[in-house]
Amino acid sequence: MALLEPRVVELKDGRKAVVRHLEPADAPRLPDFMERIAVETTHTMMYVGRRFELKELEARLQRTHRCPASLDAGVFHDEVLVGALLLTPENQNHPWIRHCASFGMMLLKDYWGQGLGRRLLALMEEHAARRGLRRIEAAVRVENSRGMALYLSAGYRVEGLRRSAAYIDGRFEDEYVIAKLL
Repeated sequence: MALLEPRVVELKDGRKAVVRHLEPADAPRLPDFMERIAVETTHTMMYVGRRFELKELEARLQRTHRCPASLDAGVFHDEVLVGALLLTPENQNHPWIRHCASFGMMLLKDYWGQGLGRRLLALMEEHAARRGLRRIEAAVRVENSRGMALYLSAGYRVEGLRRSAAYIDGRFEDEYVIAKLL
């Protein structure tokens, strides 16, 4: 059973995309998508040369189906995966933190500035609220000004700074810790 019903969204440039829950059957689409993300930007945890095993990706998607608070949303344009948002609860069994979750979002560069990031955040927040999550957080590289502008305009706040959190292309980069309370 899919946790997220498919939704057709119109992009700012008139193209249409489908946002839906990633199914275990989508696992073969993920390696090429993640490799392309790694080539296009250093703002995610994907890096050139990192390839995931198909079984590992299928297992992650199956775990998501077993945990109703998780969300693995995919954005598809002409049947090609062009974006993803992954929401992972901290620990659904621990009474002190079961209201917390972390997320990561990735969009291919051709789809930046099309309104997809804002739509994915809204969809994630709607899903999280229905599942009893009250705190959503992420780590965002300081140099990711486009992403930070989106998150701040969507009500996320900077809660901290992780200095030298990443070492990319021979230099250290800081990350913001951002969060939104629902």
